[in-house]
Amino acid sequence: MGVLDMQIPMVSSHSRTLVIFRLIKLNTIILAYHVMFTDLATINHGMFISGPMIYKGIYHLFYQYNPYAAVPGNITWAHSTSTDLINWTPQDIAIAPSQPFDSHGCWSGSATILPGGRPAIFYTGIIDSKNTQVQNLAVPKIYSDPYLREWFKYPKNPLIASTKPIDPTSFRDPTTAWLGPDKRWRMLIGSIIDNKGLAILYRSSKDFKHWTMANHPLHSENNTGMWECPDFYPVSIVGQKGVGTSIFGPKVKHVLKASLPLGDCYTIGTYSIGEDKFIPDMEESLGGVLGLRYDYGKFYASKTFFDSDKNRRILWGWVSESSSEDDNIKKGWSGLQAIPRSLWLDKSGKQLVQWPVVELESLRINRVQLPSKFLEAGSVLEVSDVTAAQADIEISFEITEFEKAEVLEPNSTNPQLLCSQKGASVKSAFGPFGLLVLASKDLQEYTAVFFRIFKGQEHKYVVLMCSDQSRSSLNDKNDKTSYGAFLIKVRPEMENNADIEISFEITEFEKAEVLEPNSTNPQLLCSQKGASVKSAFGPFGLLVLASKDLQEYTAVFFRIFKGQEHKYVVLMCSDQSRSSLNDENDKTSYGAFLNVDPVHEKLSLRSLIDHSIVESFGGGGKACITARVYPTLAIENDAHLYAFNYGTEKVKITSLSAWSMKKAQIN
Repeated sequence: MGVLDMQIPMVSSHSRTLVIFRLIKLNTIILAYHVMFTDLATINHGMFISGPMIYKGIYHLFYQYNPYAAVPGNITWAHSTSTDLINWTPQDIAIAPSQPFDSHGCWSGSATILPGGRPAIFYTGIIDSKNTQVQNLAVPKIYSDPYLREWFKYPKNPLIASTKPIDPTSFRDPTTAWLGPDKRWRMLIGSIIDNKGLAILYRSSKDFKHWTMANHPLHSENNTGMWECPDFYPVSIVGQKGVGTSIFGPKVKHVLKASLPLGDCYTIGTYSIGEDKFIPDMEESLGGVLGLRYDYGKFYASKTFFDSDKNRRILWGWVSESSSEDDNIKKGWSGLQAIPRSLWLDKSGKQLVQWPVVELESLRINRVQLPSKFLEAGSVLEVSDVTAAQADIEISFEITEFEKAEVLEPNSTNPQLLCSQKGASVKSAFGPFGLLVLASKDLQEYTAVFFRIFKGQEHKYVVLMCSDQSRSSLNDKNDKTSYGAFLIKVRPEMENNADIEISFEITEFEKAEVLEPNSTNPQLLCSQKGASVKSAFGPFGLLVLASKDLQEYTAVFFRIFKGQEHKYVVLMCSDQSRSSLNDENDKTSYGAFLNVDPVHEKLSLRSLIDHSIVESFGGGGKACITARVYPTLAIENDAHLYAFNYGTEKVKITSLSAWSMKKAQIN
């Protein structure tokens, strides 16, 4: 018998359950173009992406799903299909607990396309109440069916079980397999030994059914915790086209990713074929504060796949809630998927770049453009004639007088901490500037997505990107964490549905505030310097999902700092602290340092707004921040959108385009 030849009975191995997969309404909040999973007759919890792939021209999205409650448990593999990654049709449950090898749950896994174009799925089965984990194989019952509506579990499962010293309760999430030059398949499984996270390497015979553990992991790192949902794939060193998972050699680099407490962390390096080992290019620890992340906000358990029809690698990620568990139970659902993103290696070779798939632009309508103009210090500019709760916005800023940038302290290496310290209300010369999204009319509620520019070391400037949720809702039960990311690498030794594009220009950089040498955490910096903390250049950016009186808004903005060695540092923040009047929501601020040179490059920001989710892409996709916000005022037609500059120096908007977004067809 050939690869995966087996006798498939005419009766499916598990009972069929129809999953209704559509948009629902909660307190007037409806998601219009993000994928949510729900059955309107029950309450549901949608979780991790599993096994995305394309087969016979049809995109397949599998996902962990609890059909009975809005909390984790009763995990099955739900299944939906699409021809364009935007509009989706539900299929029957693909894999559900039914056998001794998965009686207590069917957890995450991956799909592999085998020779002859035949798909196969490996998934983690839970076999008992102790949470013992094994790895199982499933294949389509009818290969000629492009929708893959029925799946058959291999009767000799489990094919892989843990051996000492591996803890059988920390042994899960098999990756897509790749074929080595010796014609043997390889696959990774996430685990942990003595707080050392590791990707356990398994090799298979040609038939894909007999697997042996290698005598060493592909890679491991101390003090990183459990490696959930690992992913391993090649990226071309030139251009934006993707390559198949079994490609290796001098024309590609390899990416190793793991889902960790900090988020979805990755590192870029070389795959040594002869040794079956991964060698990272950078010294920074996978999952460390200075490590690389797909997204600096709410983005977890991600999974990529190679789209062979369009030669691109697609990234999916799960977005958790900011509302309380009680609210999730009341509304009857929790969890959704971020917009799928194309992914490629940056020209520098030091990081990945992500951008929403081009198919999303098919939902754009009623474009609004603003001419190039200066945003004076302390000013707010409303973007009218766009559905601010359902939009896509792109904006670019330009700055020239960089000497006014605040100084970035050498120890400021944590962008999330920096965004928490310097939220949308903390002013400097260059920042915060950006967007206030999902803002109420009076600005009681808003989410701020913004930039700051710092003076770094060696006359370089550093860009910090923040997402500040502290004002996102009046409900104080919501999570309002701020998130941040640097758009340039800093080392410790140194509206409800909218699509928005905006660019900013700055010239007088000498006024930038100084970035302290120990300011290496962008999230902390965004928390400390929120949208209300002024400096010379920042905060400036967007106020999205804003109420009319600005009681609510989410600020997405930039700050520019003077770093070391005459360099400037750009901080991007998403500040959710004012996103809602509901104090039960999580209002964490997020931040990232942007890997851009603000002296020679314009600062660009794109934000996707879909009622309760704001996805922001800084520097053309070099830093991404996803935020969940639940405003109480800035909902539906009462949401507003503003470009803002709360810094002490003017910044120039070089371009701004905003589109209202149609609803996706999610049946």
